[in-house]
Amino acid sequence: MAIGSIQRGTKLRPTPFFSDKFNRVWIAFVAVSVTAIGLVYFWAGEKAEVSLAEQILHREQVIARAGARSIENFIKFTGSRLTVFATRSSVTSFDQEILPEALEELVDSWAGTPVVEAVVIDKEGIVRFIKNRKDTGAKEGVVVSDRDYFRWAQAASSGEYFVGMPLLPRLGGYEGKSLVPVATPIFDAQEEFGGVLVSGILLDDLVSFYINPLRISDDTQVFLLNPKGVFYSAPNPKLVGVNIFEYFGKMEFPGKDEFFWQLRLRFEKKGEGKFDVVLPDPSYKKLTRYLMAYAPVSVDDESWALIVSTPIEDALLYFGPFGLTYITSMVIVIFIVIAFSVLLVLVRRYTQRDSFLQGFAAYRDHRDKQNLDNS
Repeated sequence: MAIGSIQRGTKLRPTPFFSDKFNRVWIAFVAVSVTAIGLVYFWAGEKAEVSLAEQILHREQVIARAGARSIENFIKFTGSRLTVFATRSSVTSFDQEILPEALEELVDSWAGTPVVEAVVIDKEGIVRFIKNRKDTGAKEGVVVSDRDYFRWAQAASSGEYFVGMPLLPRLGGYEGKSLVPVATPIFDAQEEFGGVLVSGILLDDLVSFYINPLRISDDTQVFLLNPKGVFYSAPNPKLVGVNIFEYFGKMEFPGKDEFFWQLRLRFEKKGEGKFDVVLPDPSYKKLTRYLMAYAPVSVDDESWALIVSTPIEDALLYFGPFGLTYITSMVIVIFIVIAFSVLLVLVRRYTQRDSFLQGFAAYRDHRDKQNLDNS
């Protein structure tokens, strides 16, 4: 048998796939590429989550700042309007028939706003006339001469107004809700102090009136606190009148000291800020990560704190479209890598086949020539 000839009946078996060095290199390349793409995806996703949290915090800061300015302006507008209304003859006369109608007109003009009550107090500090949308428990004939707004009004001038300390009605339709009094003095025809005109602003309504339309999600919570950290307004009515430091001081959770430090810093500097914190949820069953931003609300000489808080789960709902884009991009890149690798293997296979066919043809020509020479 001539050298290089193929014995009849011999079966040609293909070379095992993994025994080919090129194939092993190709598989390693694809595996490394896919792993690298996956790592880049998770790294980019984590960075995107951090970036999104920062954007949500910035948005909350804008909401808190805008809400604080709106609350300030509404209280100022209420006070300014009261000072004008207090100069009307129907008010300064203390007429038993005209004044109740005037108060009803005043309250009705505030329909759809957080102003829910108007009260006239005489110079002795006795409540003479009351008009409100719901019964607040206030009664005519009650002496309120010890209230801060009445003591202020006795020494005030016409055209001035005062924002008193929020009250918590214990009876009536606004039980357990903070009602902030805005007062202005009433002077009679002889310009003598005749009493006080007071309007009541429901703080829960004031907060929801300006902040709720701007909330990031339905679970976004808004709190209003006084300079000592006492809740004036909160989604949970049980928190109203409770000190935030005492409330969270009874609990143990990671980052508690940092959270308290941030709060104390806010109340000391009376500025605005934002922080990312883990707190017990209202049910106390689990810890929830919240994104919080706060802004000061300047009311007379006090600085209240308006806090906007959103659970991180709600904030990351905005990550959905970005996540889908990342996944789609990763799948496309992996597909391109695999397709390119398969194409490279096919090209190599076709090249090997062509080389084999060329070698076989050359061998056949050489064999035929030898046969002719031998014959």
